[in-house]
Amino acid sequence: MYLGYNMEKLRKAKRLTTVQLAAMTGVRPQFISQIENGKRTPSLKILRKISEALDTTASELLGEVTIYFSEDMKRLVDAADGLNSHQVDAVISVVREINSKYKGKNEAP
Repeated sequence: MYLGYNMEKLRKAKRLTTVQLAAMTGVRPQFISQIENGKRTPSLKILRKISEALDTTASELLGEVTIYFSEDMKRLVDAADGLNSHQVDAVISVVREINSKYKGKNEAP
């Protein structure tokens, strides 16, 4: 139920095409697309390869593990959606700088 949606979301977050993910897992791009669209179900062997390629677990792909993000984290992720890798690197640098500057302080500046 969640496999295709989660797989597509993670694939896109890693900026991979179906062709690239297929090459990493040894299947055809059409098969990746069919899984994402809920038309096919991969074997456990292929599911493991997909999860490794997406740097996650099969449980997370299947939606068995719920990951909770704070509202602030959701806002940060939403704000970063659509940035290219250089822009993401710049945002990460800014966040790290802010974090190191205010580390140990419980109040917002």
